[in-house]
Amino acid sequence: MTNETPQTADNIQQAIARLEAQRALLGDATVDAAISALNKQLAALSQQTPPQRKQITVLFADVSGYTALSGNMDAEDVTELMNSLWQRLDGAILSYNGRIDKHIGDGVMAVWGTTTAREDDPEQAILAALAMQSELADFRQHYDIDIAMRIGINTGLALLAEVGTLGEYTAIGSTVNVASRLEQAAPVGSILIAHDTYQHIRGIFSVTTQPPLTVKGVSTPLQTYVVTGLKQRAFRLGTRGIEGVVTRTIGRQAEMDQLQQALETAVAQQMTHLLPAFGFDPARQ
Repeated sequence: MTNETPQTADNIQQAIARLEAQRALLGDATVDAAISALNKQLAALSQQTPPQRKQITVLFADVSGYTALSGNMDAEDVTELMNSLWQRLDGAILSYNGRIDKHIGDGVMAVWGTTTAREDDPEQAILAALAMQSELADFRQHYDIDIAMRIGINTGLALLAEVGTLGEYTAIGSTVNVASRLEQAAPVGSILIAHDTYQHIRGIFSVTTQPPLTVKGVSTPLQTYVVTGLKQRAFRLGTRGIEGVVTRTIGRQAEMDQLQQALETAVAQQMTHLLPAFGFDPARQ
């Protein structure tokens, strides 16, 4: 077995300099051909995207029932049918600003936040997941076939880098692994999210809390939730600051308590509540 030194821009530049120094010995034709090949390698290296760590949201989805379908239909018909399905599912991902990272067997991996990170990336990912389930339900009814889909979504830091001999740009790390495990653990036909995603979307979607999930490679069980749909009266809860740490409102605690109580009552009764304007008292500032 031979050990090859990874090519870097410095290594290539040094090789070019050595070739130039031996031009008289090797001849112009030989040196020019070798330098041309090295310049191509140098250009390829300059086009590579450097690794970076970013907050992203990852979605894994897998279609179940495909194997049984394959046993009852011609291979070409199954391929055409599944391509038609993935055209719909991929379209749902793209319509909510997701990027399709790769297709894996009967599944897909999509990511949000790799190029431009947005505060609503987790929300967009769940909207895409709901749209995918809706597209699958319509497809299943139209073709009268028995297929379903599991979806797992997770949010967190990941390393974005080029991997493999083809230089595929993808996300790497625990955030990706957990999203994949969530998809595998999700009930058939459902969307399972971790708490790291939930804290960004609470108040927007209806969820059902699940028992803690033990995930390989994660030291403590994960709190997970099944997303059941978009709330009729969705409201976004602020997520700035440190979760669980509350700073008291200086000199305005009574007013804040009144506002908080009014909000809870309005949500519970699904009715509008009006409050009198709070007066300004310079002595309390």
